[in-house]
Amino acid sequence: MNKIIAWSIVCMCLLISAGVPQKASAHVLVTNTGNTMGAVLHITPDDDPIAGESSHIFFDVQDKKLVDGLYNATLIISTSDGREETVKTEKDGSYVSARYVFPARGVYVLKLAIQQQGGEEHFTVTQRVSRGTIDEVSNQGVQTRHRWAE
Repeated sequence: MNKIIAWSIVCMCLLISAGVPQKASAHVLVTNTGNTMGAVLHITPDDDPIAGESSHIFFDVQDKKLVDGLYNATLIISTSDGREETVKTEKDGSYVSARYVFPARGVYVLKLAIQQQGGEEHFTVTQRVSRGTIDEVSNQGVQTRHRWAE
């Protein structure tokens, strides 16, 4: 009888834990253009940046040669309309980080260039921003509708 109760409790716990939604956080592995070096990319919050809010962009470059920090890192962020912005980066061993405010929803291209003795490595990744601010025209329309309803 005790075994039946114990198994029932275990089964109920498994069912309950399977039904509880869990927040997913997936880092992205980005390879350089020659597929010889990788970097793990993480963007706060939860790899799903919010337009209009500051995001921390963090690359963990998987190359032991960069541990000494004797390299330069350049991050360029491009919008779908072709505008490019060079973002200030900070280095700590093989870690490259930057702060950036994605101005609006849309698709951005992040290009990281690592310059070191003996060459340059390029990492390119596309980032979609689907949360946050909406353009001014949409905001004005929403505010007008609310005023009319009141």
